Order: sequence, then structure tokens, then C-alpha cells
Amino acid sequence: MRPPRGRSGSWTSRRVQISNCQVFAPTTTCDPTPSARRPSFLFPTRGGDLMRAIRGVAVVGLAVALLGLVVIVTVPQETSADTNTWTTDSDWLSGTMDSNVVLQGTGPAAYLELRKADFPDWMKMAPSTVPPRRDAACLAWIDVDNTFLMFGGSGSSGNLGDTWKYSFSADQWTELSLATHPSNRSTAGCAYDPVGQDVVLFGGNDGTAWSTETWKFDAVTSTWSQVFPSGSTPRNFWSTPMTYDSAQRKMVILFRNSVTVQMETWAYDPAANSWANRNPSTSPNARDGHAMVYVAAPDRTLVFSGAEGLTVYCDFWLYAYTPNSWTKVRDCVPNQDPNGRVGAGITSRTDCPVFMYGGFDGVAYPPETWCYEFGFGDWFNPAASGSPGARRNFQLATENGNISVFFGGSNTADGLKNDTWAFAKGYVPSTDAVWTSSTTPVDTGCTNPTYGHVYWNSTTNPTGAILRFQIATSVSPNGPWTFTGPGGLPGAHYTTWGQQIDPVNNNREYFRALAKLRTANGRVTPHLEDLEMTWICPPTAPRITDTNPASGQTNVPLNAHIWVNFSEPMNITTVTWTISGGITAGSSWSNGDRTLELTPSALFRDCTGYTAQITGGKDQNDGLDLVPGSAPNPWTFTTICVNPYVVTTDPVDGAVNVPVTKALVVTFSEPMNTGTVAWTISGGITLAGTWNGNRDVLTLSHGTSFATCTVYTAEITAGNDDQGLPLTAGPVPNPWSFFTVCANPYIVSTSPADGATNVALNAPIVVTFSRAMNPASVNWSFSDPGITFSPPAWSGGDTVLTLGHSSFAQATLYTTQITAGTDTGGSPLVPGPAPNPWSFTTVDLAPYITCESPADGAVDVPLDARILVCFSEAVDPVAISFTITPPIAMTLTWNPTMTNVTIDHATPLTPCTLYTVQVGGVGPGPLPNPWRFTTVCALGSPGGLAVSESPPNSVLLTWRAVTGATGYKVYTAPNRFAAFPSGWTLLTTVATTQYSASGHLTDGLIHYYLVRATSGASDGPNSTMGVKHVLSFVHSPTNTNVAWFSLPDMTTYRRASDIASKLTFANIDVVGKWDVGSQSTLVYYYARGNWRGTDFLVNPGDGLFLGVRQPFTWAVVGTDQDATLTFSVHPPPSTNTNWIGLPYTSRYQRASDVTNELTFAKITEFGMWDAATQTTVRWYWAGSAWAGSDFVIPQGAGLYIIVASGFAWTPGLLTPYRP
Repeated sequence: MRPPRGRSGSWTSRRVQISNCQVFAPTTTCDPTPSARRPSFLFPTRGGDLMRAIRGVAVVGLAVALLGLVVIVTVPQETSADTNTWTTDSDWLSGTMDSNVVLQGTGPAAYLELRKADFPDWMKMAPSTVPPRRDAACLAWIDVDNTFLMFGGSGSSGNLGDTWKYSFSADQWTELSLATHPSNRSTAGCAYDPVGQDVVLFGGNDGTAWSTETWKFDAVTSTWSQVFPSGSTPRNFWSTPMTYDSAQRKMVILFRNSVTVQMETWAYDPAANSWANRNPSTSPNARDGHAMVYVAAPDRTLVFSGAEGLTVYCDFWLYAYTPNSWTKVRDCVPNQDPNGRVGAGITSRTDCPVFMYGGFDGVAYPPETWCYEFGFGDWFNPAASGSPGARRNFQLATENGNISVFFGGSNTADGLKNDTWAFAKGYVPSTDAVWTSSTTPVDTGCTNPTYGHVYWNSTTNPTGAILRFQIATSVSPNGPWTFTGPGGLPGAHYTTWGQQIDPVNNNREYFRALAKLRTANGRVTPHLEDLEMTWICPPTAPRITDTNPASGQTNVPLNAHIWVNFSEPMNITTVTWTISGGITAGSSWSNGDRTLELTPSALFRDCTGYTAQITGGKDQNDGLDLVPGSAPNPWTFTTICVNPYVVTTDPVDGAVNVPVTKALVVTFSEPMNTGTVAWTISGGITLAGTWNGNRDVLTLSHGTSFATCTVYTAEITAGNDDQGLPLTAGPVPNPWSFFTVCANPYIVSTSPADGATNVALNAPIVVTFSRAMNPASVNWSFSDPGITFSPPAWSGGDTVLTLGHSSFAQATLYTTQITAGTDTGGSPLVPGPAPNPWSFTTVDLAPYITCESPADGAVDVPLDARILVCFSEAVDPVAISFTITPPIAMTLTWNPTMTNVTIDHATPLTPCTLYTVQVGGVGPGPLPNPWRFTTVCALGSPGGLAVSESPPNSVLLTWRAVTGATGYKVYTAPNRFAAFPSGWTLLTTVATTQYSASGHLTDGLIHYYLVRATSGASDGPNSTMGVKHVLSFVHSPTNTNVAWFSLPDMTTYRRASDIASKLTFANIDVVGKWDVGSQSTLVYYYARGNWRGTDFLVNPGDGLFLGVRQPFTWAVVGTDQDATLTFSVHPPPSTNTNWIGLPYTSRYQRASDVTNELTFAKITEFGMWDAATQTTVRWYWAGSAWAGSDFVIPQGAGLYIIVASGFAWTPGLLTPYRP
């Protein structure tokens, strides 16, 4: 039963209340299984009717029982159960699916199923209704309703005359009860006419005679009718296999005339309703039981095998309607073609023009599947994991070109059959397709869960479709994860809906799920529509797991919040708390109502102990009261102890125009111990202090007025808080000064201020007065007469005087004084809060860099370059440091004025290296410090050049990066001996380490390739040479068509099978090589539909050969290497002939180039295979000189040497090998 779709299932655990208790006096039982998940067959009544009925019975039974005695029935408390369901596409996608699992649908309708196989295979169908056993029935596919029509055949009690239709998509046979139909018969020929939409049936044996009737089944009306063709009709036959020639729109039959013992070819024209004897000049030998099918692509009808008496023929023929001729293709080739047989099923498919199965070969029933390809002219066995077994006398028909079906057949052991088989793309069989839930596991919400059951949709899965499940549990969300089934065994699976999860998983908080989908037959797939696993967290009272602040914690900040974590979600309306000290707090909840945050409404007091307590609360799930847990409750903590300090003063420090009667007000950061607070003030003033109620504000009053135009300095000299902590410095000055009200002008401030340091050398002197001054009355003095001042500048209504000047000296103390001045009213200047005179010290500037060579960012710096550094002034060499990375041995040479230094190095700098220079002991300046430069790169050659195909038409070159290169130049030439660079074409310059030569693969031309690294300023040496060459192979019907050849040392062809896969059976049927060690050939060949033999490795220098089936060309790409070939002398009868291959980019042009290098002491003959003549071209040692043909060596040639003595040889390359 499929669980309700309305429930969410996307990785969220949901708690549901299960109350499936059934009360029967005097006991009570409870089933923890959710009723919504029980199979429907447990509940014959609809919905909740049965449960209501049971409860009703229980109530009646209980009432009756109570009449006799008092029975106390205790109904258990509802059990809290959790469940996690995967049911939507999001749920399934949250996990991982292997390549055999397919997700179908979206939302709650989503489900998992097996993927369709890549290739068709045999599938035994399982229709619910099956026709009676039979063989020799008529079977044809009808496109009108996409069904297969079957008529008659030979049954257990004689010939049959029933009509059936089969739907592959529904896997269903349906009998048509038709009043009119052909008489009972077997071995009738039939085929479908898609133009007339009729199945044409002819002939057949009714048990006593062979019928000459022609019938049509109307595919639209599903009715039989006999037709009466004009002219003569075929007769004197035993069997009439029929096929539909779609090009001629005619039915074709070939049969043995029992009178003339000759084969006759007849055609039926459905449109004209007429038979015609074609009378071809040549026909196959007399036979019956042959297999016949028309194939549209070559427009030919193929006939295979058959028998005459006890003679089984093994041959096959092709019939061309135009020009009306039969042509024998060949007699069967043993171990390559099917053996002869009768009664085989045959049809045509889009993926197999002639598709044949089964039959009887006179001895046995070969359960073989065969395919014939017209292009290759060969039979092969298509991949199939099984077969329908031994049988004969059945008819194959094909739906839409890719679903071939047959019914029944017979053999001597089993007799007549009534099974239905299809050769089609089904679901991947006999393979576990695996879905695994997310690596983020399901959290049960408790450390001690009791796992319940596994549920899934099980009602829509047909026979043969298998669903299996496992669970992995862990105490940690990070695993480890071991998927197990019943018994906690990794090899076991949960296979029964509602199965109990093994108790070995209990008390593990986290879990993941795994599902396996499998089918024993590719025609069906399991559908996993939902998966659910349940568990119970046993009712436990809530507890506090930890708090922050923790119990006993000290130095808690005064603004701290209080955090409390509970073991499970709480009913937040029931949770209460207290905090000592009269602290109230607001609350908020998080973490699924497991975490309480208390925010105090006011700051805690410092250095104070507090006690917090959760005084009550119940959990959400079970309503249980809070119980003591691992964290203390109540718990205490102590706030941080903070020294008191002055927060504000009034007047503030630097205040002016302070009234002479102004009281001083001092505010502290916390309540003070008033008896410990002491203060002073300058000027002989007596201050009396008073405190506010909170003891944090002190007011100091004075009976004697302040003097005018006077600076007073006040200070709080001592004081402790209630904890005895002494007063410390705070945010405002203590002591602090202020200036009383004054009628005369005075200096309010100066810039630079008195005592200022690091004053800029060009900083102006600025004096601010309290009143508008008479500029002409203001005079000043400066301690250094060498400093010249600009004319004074006044601003701010003549309250601000600015004095510009020549540059100050570095690190110098200067003193300035306003010596006289009156305001606009004539009142003279008096001393004020700003010192007058005042002094300041100028900045002591560090020297800085004024020149750097090589400059920052310089590239291609010579390896012997000297490093020059200039300074803004004379420096102390001891105070200056130099760091160069990477390190070098330095020699420093200073000029006489100590303003520049030259750094020499005996060892040259490293090529293509980024150097960093940093000077210590200097200040910032206009040039960077540190700075960097890069030395010139000595570029290397690009290594690892690989040349490969990049279909459909490009050649791909790849290589390794070269240090210091900014790009790579790719060259090509049609002749490897062309002078470089004049004879080579620059294809491109690329920044990456690959290039695709578009069109080169298919242009039919020869290309050699070189790659060079470039820095822009210079180029490096050449890479290994690469090549794309075109090999041409000829074919002759009069010779063996052996073609010796060779490959570049490094290609993508590492085995014989790589070459066979590239060239295909259409072009070759043999790949071989000469094995130097064994002095013999290794062969990989094509036979009986597959490549067989030794799938040998292809090594550099191998001599290879092909068995050529037709002319073709082959674009070969690759590179060469320094490969060493080793040869030995073998005793007779060995001729010591060794087939070899030379590098495509070797330095050898002619045969003499090789023999001159090896000499006659090592070899006595060097030859080449000529595929056109199937002979060799020889260059041999004649005793005193080399003779024969000093042939030019083509790239890819098949070459051989005759060894005179053992030696090792590394053929030379035109360009050095760059690994």
C-alpha cells in the first residue's frame, strides 16, 4: 500500500502520535505500526471502518464483562514515534543515484526506476492471459494499433483456428472471437501490408491437405475475409514462408513444388488481388523449412538454409524483385556463419537487417541469436545475456523496427510451447541499481532511539522486480556508515514491507538509508515511489544540558546574556526562571525550542555574585516536568571586577571663560566609598564636597571666588569603590585645568602646541587669541634667526595669526613667543591657558630611496646585472640592511658621500626568476620598497608533445609548459626534412599548452609538427617532431591482401583491439605483428561475429600487418621517442627475419641510410613490403657491396631486417626526443 502522498518527506523528521491500541477485556494491546502504513489487505473494510468496528466490539465486550465483575483496564499513554520519508524528486535528489537508477516525475509523484539497457536483449514476457501451446503459427505486426496478430498453428489437439492480438507495451494477449476466419491450419505464410492495412495469409496445412486460400485480416475493423485472386494461384507446396516487399508493395513467397521438386517464387499484389509466378531463371535448390525475410535497405529478400529430406542446406541467397533474380551469396563458412537449420524465426530490425533465432539443425536446436549485415556481408552474434532456449517452427515479427516478438514453437524434449519472448531494449537486468540517502544523515533527535519499521510502496511492482533496503546507523553525524539488513549483517536486506529494523541499530542517533532496485527480467522494473523509516525516542523528562555563564564562572561581562540549553524541545509557555539581585530579563528561543536566551533589562553590577535558576518547565513532546541534569540548577556566576574612574568633569579640561563662582562637578563610573575620595585644586581655593544619592556624582563648591584670568588645576587624588578597588585612569583627564573669565586678550591655543614632537618641517605656526587683536600691536620672537617668516596672515576676525616660514631643520627644538599685543580696545595681552613662550621639536626624517636599478617590475634582466640603490641623504651604512629573495651572495660598494650603494654578485642570477629586494632602515619615499624584477629566461623545449585525433576533423597537439614562456609557436611542414624555419609554416602562437589543428585530420595531406616556447623576446629550441600521415591500403580479389605497416612510436593505439576498433571489420579482419622474441606472428582476427585471438600490446618499433577487406585510407597521428630495439640471432630453421617499424620522424630517407648505420656485420638485408604486389623490395649484402633496390622509405612502411649478429639499435630522430 502506498503511504499517503500528502505527507512531507524531504529530510525532515516528523513526530506523529500513534494510538493503535485495541482494548479487549481483560487486557490491552497496542500495535506501534501506523495504521496509515499497514497493507490494505489487513483492512477489508474501507478507511477507519474496521478500527471503529474493533473499538465498537471492544466496548460492547467490556460492557458485558462489567456486568459480571469489575475489570480495571489501563490504556497506555500514546507513544511518540518519528518518521522520515523520501517521496519527492527533491528527496531522491538529496541522495546519490548510481548510473543504473533513473528518477522519473516531479514532486510527490516522483519515483525511482531502473534505466533502460544500452542494447536490446531477450526478455521472457509474462502476460496474464496466454494462448494455448502451439507451433507453426502465423504472426505479423500491425501498425494500426501497435499489436501483433497471431493466427492458427499446430496445437496439442491438432491444428488451431483462433485469432489473438498481443500488445508488447501492455504485455497482454487478447483473443478475438470472430465468426469468420480461416479454417484451422498450421504453417501458413502471412505478412502485413501497411498500405492496405491488411494481414495477408496464404496456404497452410489443415491436417489433411495444403490450402490454396488467400485471406486478409483488416487491421482497422479486426475482421477476416477470404479473397479470391484473379488468375492462377500457387499450389503443390508444403510450406509457404511469406515476406512483404515494401518497395514493390507485394507479398513474396518461395516454396518447393512437390510435383516438379523445383523452387517457385510467387508474388501477391494486395491492391490488384492477384498472384503471379515470377519464374526467375535461377532459384535456390529445392528445400523446405527455410527462413525468409525482405530487407528494405538493400531492397533484397534473403533466404537462409532449409532442408530437402534429411539434407540440411547451409547457404543463403538474395532475391532482387527487379531484375527478378536469385543470387547465391555463399555456402556457410564454418565457425563464422550460422550452421544450417530449419524452422528458424527470422525478421528485419533497424539495428540488425536480418535477425534470426533458433531452429533445428538436424541434430539439436541451437539457441543462437544471429544478425546479418549487408554492408559487411557477414553474420555475427549480437550481445545477448540469455536466450529463449531450444525451439523451432515459430514466426518472428518486429514492432517499429526495434521490438521483435515470437510465441511458442516446439522441440522434442518439451513439446509445444506457450511462452512469449521479445528482443528489445529492456531495463538493465541482474544488476543492483543503488540509491543512497544524503551524506548528511537523519537526526532522530535523541541519543537512545528505538528503530521501528521500513515501509515503501510495494503494490505496483510486478513479478521479477525486486526492492531491497539497508540502513546505516551511527552515534556521530560523521559516521562511520555500514549499511546492514536484518541481523545487522552487511549482506542482508529488508525485503518485506513493514519489516522491523534490527535492534542492533538502537541507541544510535543518526541514520542513512540505502535502496537497491533490481529486475530478473529486463521487461519490468521496480518503482520506488517512497521510502520511510520509523523510530521511537523513549519518553524522557527534559533536563538542562549546559548554561552560559556556567556555574562558578567568574569575570562575566556586565552586559552578558544568559543561555540555557535543554535536552529536547520545551513548551516555552511553561518555562519560568529567576535571577538574584532583582534582575529581570526578556527571553527568546531558538534551536527548535531547545535553547533559551535571557537578556537582562539592566547591566549586572561588577564584582558581584549572581544566582540564576530555571524554576519550572515542561517538554513539548510528552509534557514531562524539567528534572535535574548534568548542568547545575540553580547555578551561580560572578561578574567582572572593574576599577572606578572619572567619567566626566565640569568644567572640562581646557575650558575657558569659566565663571569665578562655578562649582566643580565630577561623575564617577560607579558608586564610590565617599570616605576614601580626596581632591586638590591650585590657587589656594578650598573645596567642599557633596554626593548624590547613588554616590557616583561629586559636587565641589567653594566659598571664595576664583580669580579672573587665571588657570586652575583640579585633581581627584584618591578614592575607592564599594569593593575597595582604587580609582584608575578613565576617558577624561585627571588632573584637569580650566581658565576663568577674563576681560583682557590671551592666547587660547597654539599650533604646534607646547611640547609637540615630530612637527613637519613646513608646518606653519598658528596662534589663536581670545579676542580680536590689533595686528599692528602683535609682536613675536623665534629661537632660530636662520628661519625666515612670510608676512603674517590674520583670519577669524583677527583672532587667528598664521606664520609661514622657510623649512625647519630636522630633529630641532624651536621656541616661539608672542611678546606683545593688544586687542582692538587697547587691552594688553595677558597670560592665558596656552603656554607663552612655547617649544616644539621637528620630525627626524629617515632617509628614503630615490633610485632603484633594476627598476620595479623590470623583466629580462641580465644575469650579471648590478643592483644600484640611491638615498635621499647620506646614510649610516651600519643602519641600512639589504635582503634579496632568493638569497644571493652580495658585495656592497658605497660612494664617498654615502648616498648610493652598488650591490655586486660573483654568482650570476638564476634565469627566469623573480627577485625581491628590500632595504631596511629607510623611510617611505616615492619608490616602492620592496621592489621586484625578473631575470631573463633561458627557455627550454616543450616536452611531452602528444599528437592525437580530435574528431571529427582536427588534430590535437598537447605539450608540457616551459618555465618563463609567455606563449608557444606551432609550426607545420609537409616534409620533415624541410629547413627550419624557412621551410616551415607558423600555424599560430598560443598562450596555452595545446592547439587543435582544425581540418588537418581529414584533409588527406601529410603534416609534420614542431612546437617552440617563446618569451616574446626570444624563442626556445624545437620540441619532438609530431606527425599526421595518411596510410593507403589496397585490396585485390586475387591475392591474400596482407599489408605490413608501422605506426609512430607513441599513438593512442596501445593494443591490437584499438586498431581493430578504429578500422572496423568493414575494412580489416586481421591485425597482426611480428614477435621478435618468438620469431613468429601474433594475430588478432575477426570470426563468428567477434574479434578473437591475441589482443597484443603495440610497442615502438613493432612490425605490424593487416588483413585488408576493402580499399581504405587511415589518418595516423603520433610522435616518436628514443626507443631501443633489440635483436638476437636464432639457430636454424629460423631465417632471422624481423619485421620492424621505423619512427615516422626518423633521419632515414633511403634503405642505404639504415644499412650504412647498421653495417653488414649486423644485418644482411633490409627490405620493404609492397602490398600492391604482395611481394618484398630488397636491399641486401652481396658479399662485397649492397645490392638490389635502394628504395625510398615511406612513412608507415612495413620493413624487415635479416639479422647477422645480435645488437641493440635506437633509430635516430630528426629532432631530439623531449620526454
